[in-house]
Amino acid sequence: MTRFLSLSTEDWQAYAIALVLVTSYFLYRRASKARASFPPGPRGWTWPILGNILDFNIDQSRLHLQFSEWKLTYGDIVGLKVAGQSIIVLNSRSVVLDLLGGRAAVYSDRPSMPFFRDLIGWDWVLPLQHYGREMHLQRRMIDRAINTEFSRHFYGMIAQEARILASCLVSNPQEFDKLFLRMTGRTLLRFTLGNQTDQDREKTMVMADALEEGLSLGTSVAGAHLVDLMPSRNISQCLDFVQELIQVHSGIVASGTFGVQDKECSTGYGKSLSAMEKSLCSHSIQEDSVSSDPSMLRLLVEQNKQMDGSIKDEKSIKAAVTASYTAGAVSGTETLRVFVLAMMRYPDVQRKAQALIDAAIGRKGLPTLDDRPSLPYIEAILKETLRWKPVSPLAFPHRTTADDVYKGYFIPKGSTVLPNSWQCLQDEGDYPDPENFLPERFCDSTGSVLLNNVPEPRQFAFGYGRRVCPGRNFAENILWVNIATLLSVFDIRRPDGQKEPRIFSHMGLMKPEPFECLFVPRSEGRLNQLLADK
Repeated sequence: MTRFLSLSTEDWQAYAIALVLVTSYFLYRRASKARASFPPGPRGWTWPILGNILDFNIDQSRLHLQFSEWKLTYGDIVGLKVAGQSIIVLNSRSVVLDLLGGRAAVYSDRPSMPFFRDLIGWDWVLPLQHYGREMHLQRRMIDRAINTEFSRHFYGMIAQEARILASCLVSNPQEFDKLFLRMTGRTLLRFTLGNQTDQDREKTMVMADALEEGLSLGTSVAGAHLVDLMPSRNISQCLDFVQELIQVHSGIVASGTFGVQDKECSTGYGKSLSAMEKSLCSHSIQEDSVSSDPSMLRLLVEQNKQMDGSIKDEKSIKAAVTASYTAGAVSGTETLRVFVLAMMRYPDVQRKAQALIDAAIGRKGLPTLDDRPSLPYIEAILKETLRWKPVSPLAFPHRTTADDVYKGYFIPKGSTVLPNSWQCLQDEGDYPDPENFLPERFCDSTGSVLLNNVPEPRQFAFGYGRRVCPGRNFAENILWVNIATLLSVFDIRRPDGQKEPRIFSHMGLMKPEPFECLFVPRSEGRLNQLLADK
């Protein structure tokens, strides 16, 4: 007390000024929130419990299109309420980057999603992790393996798998869907776990693909699974209530639209998860049981080995390794299918790319990642593939951890935030004539220089802010090498009578419906080298 009484007049003035400034700041924040309003959106159902749930499209595969339509009426930020839960839809590049990037400290958490965490038991999966220590730990582990010199050890392996794919397409072109999936699966497994027996590899790929397909459901709007909205902790009772509600209002809500089949769905994915845990995650890691080949698993085991032989953060290592596989197998396959569809539809783009590849590496060579800097047009094709038909039209939902005010709108703490990546990538202001596949939007007319004044589509394809995919660079390398290899080896053609395949969305992933394609070898010299490499 005597210490404060002995303060000089100048000190008292300084304390008083600081107190006034702090008080003014908090009063300003409170006044801003009071003046700010919840973002505009559909008026919603008159029942307070349902809120906007009946405003959503019955066909959830078209949610990204519905959100884009709402942008025309309500603007870049759309506010919704479902069972008291605030949902914020972001419909423009600037808003997405401002909030999820510029204000990442508030917008980096995930919604609770009890369907995944409680019903299925996927609480350990990185994309579902709440923002905190475990999420950061797993991301650092992935970063050590992927975004360092260590990943360069796998450049040759990535090219080798691309050539195996191309050689298989020579004899089985009609199986290109399965071959694409096998290539992405093999590449990611060799990186994460090292070489495996064919039997173990096949088993792991099947389970991991089921996990990724299940995770893609998380890109659906919050409320796709009604258990995510029910306050009761007894999820089974919640589902029974939902079943009765749907039956009573069967004329209003289509059966199966908002989670009636959650019990069956959770059981199926839960079994896949359980089997995968036993294969990849459940057993204790023993250093002598890890493949001796370079791999992400071996790297992390060596870095975390303790003096007594135990492995530090063993559970997190298993989760990080699993996430590194599941994040890209199916989505990488669908991206390659979109690329093939574009080449069939735009043969001029294909011929231009082939001429530039021939000029850069010769008609007998096969591209590698070392050729990437000298082939900017292939880079432009990769960018346009990610932009033209994005595999994930709605990014994984974020959650706010504090109240926020943005452009006069009040966004409450705990809001589910849905970035509409589709709208960002189809914006005519950023990408004129967005419906057409135009790699030239990213480079000069000769295809020899990339432009730096066009919004980068990759910032919308791999997540946002502090939740951006940590393995995006490795995924890009896989896509680039395979695109370049397919273009160098084949003419990709549409069969006579082949109808234009429809693009549809299934469980959060947008993909072309099954279609046929011709892979015609274009160079005997390259074909001979391909077969020799195999």
